[in-house]
Amino acid sequence: MGVSASGFYDYQHRQGRLDRDAQIRVDLHKAYAASRNTYGRPRLVEALRRQAHAVGHKRISRLMHEEHIQGKCKGGFKPCTTDSHHYLPVADNVLA
Repeated sequence: MGVSASGFYDYQHRQGRLDRDAQIRVDLHKAYAASRNTYGRPRLVEALRRQAHAVGHKRISRLMHEEHIQGKCKGGFKPCTTDSHHYLPVADNVLA
């Protein structure tokens, strides 16, 4: 076959390995859906820790990237100022 012995045994070892993140991915999607797709990494880490998963923020960040999950940001503040470009007459300055 033209394969080294160490490469063959390494391949066999990798085939028997379970995906350690499989259950975390399932619970990650559930927590994300329960938040109406708004939770970001910090809140997802808290939610998964409450479900007895031993996870860190880097692991969740990696899984979110792999699963194309992204939290939603709140909208920025947009001040509502007076419209100075109207066509109504401007009141006289009676104080001056």
